[in-house]
Amino acid sequence: MTAAFGGASPAEPQISAGEVEKLHAKIGQLVIERDFLSAASSLILGTGGKKAVKQDHPDLSVRRQRSLLSLARSSL
Repeated sequence: MTAAFGGASPAEPQISAGEVEKLHAKIGQLVIERDFLSAASSLILGTGGKKAVKQDHPDLSVRRQRSLLSLARSSL
């Protein structure tokens, strides 16, 4: 019990610059996907998601869009 409230705290884990870059890239990808799903949500309900897939999306491939929307390749 005294160890929990003692003055000695465990050292903070060291994170390399490469790991920070990877985390920032992942956060960026998740933001792009969230924004895509937010914009596509109104289209999904009426059309089953077919109109939500954009062939010319600047950051998401058609394959990734279909995966996010759970659409089969044959449905497009």
